[in-house]
Amino acid sequence: LKMKLTPEENRRITENPIPDVYAYECFLKARHELWKWTEKGLNKALEYLQKGLEAAGENPVLLAGMGYVYFQYCNTGIRTDEETVRKAEEYTERALSLDPESPNGHIVLGLLKGWSGDPKAGIEHFKQALAVEPNNFDALVWLPCFYAFMGKKDWAMPYLKRLIQVEPHHPMTHFTYAKVHNMDGQFGAALEHLGQ
Repeated sequence: LKMKLTPEENRRITENPIPDVYAYECFLKARHELWKWTEKGLNKALEYLQKGLEAAGENPVLLAGMGYVYFQYCNTGIRTDEETVRKAEEYTERALSLDPESPNGHIVLGLLKGWSGDPKAGIEHFKQALAVEPNNFDALVWLPCFYAFMGKKDWAMPYLKRLIQVEPHHPMTHFTYAKVHNMDGQFGAALEHLGQ
């Protein structure tokens, strides 16, 4: 390849966001549990992330993960009390204070903004995440959904196409594609992807 990386690109490629192997394993297990969308799964995700933080100390990826779990408690309707929202915000703020460019931090902040009634601010945070990490799965899942909520399916399509390229076999990829098309009244296209 005749590519020349900038010093910043080189730094990002060699960066390890969770240097502790055990903490990284905890993070991966938490991600698996998070996508189950169940109270049991979210409780388990929280346990894994807490173990990861005990092993690695303050880490923006793990802290944003904690914020994500607390957001999902609210999003799924399992817990919608002010304390749960406050914890989601607190962990996200801690993540972003350690790394202001944290893609995971911006994703959770975007979700919180959208959940509180400001989808445009949410979209801006998803875009910030993608500016740092162009193939971030979570940002590519949520950004098209937010555009669809705002009636902007055409704006969602480039991100949906990238999502399918990045994670063609993940169930959330097909669910997201179906959700965007369903919200646009294209029920046939939605059903097609739900069957995959």
